[in-house]
Amino acid sequence: MKTPNVDTFPELPDAVIWFRFVLAIVYGLHLGLSATRGAANLIFGLNVITFIPILYCQLILAADTDSYRHLTFAGVSNSLALLLLIWMYFYSVSHANEEAQLSAALSAMTGGTMATGEETNSAFETAATSGATTVDTTTPLMEEPVAPVEEETEF
Repeated sequence: MKTPNVDTFPELPDAVIWFRFVLAIVYGLHLGLSATRGAANLIFGLNVITFIPILYCQLILAADTDSYRHLTFAGVSNSLALLLLIWMYFYSVSHANEEAQLSAALSAMTGGTMATGEETNSAFETAATSGATTVDTTTPLMEEPVAPVEEETEF
């Protein structure tokens, strides 16, 4: 049986990239649904995404990985981004109550001047019905404008 190389199986880098995407989705779902945190999980995910497909190619397929250019890290950054996106999404969905508590605490700290989602939506609806093209949803940080300080120059 021939071992896969760049001449017999040129699609191997694409297959490795898709394998990395599948690993990223599965591991991202696991991290997000199990509500885990920490950099150790991120580093472990990076190792899984990077080395599992290469070990599969070398040990199971017995492919000539040296004949492929850039096979070792093909799609690693995209897979890591996908892992993080899925992890953060499912972690945020499972912690909606804590997010609401944080929003309430921040609103209380700023004296209620933070615009909530409902206030922003009502401002957009008002602007849409009045024909305005822009909506200012920001609150001023200072009550009165501060005049610029002019430096005195000596000649």
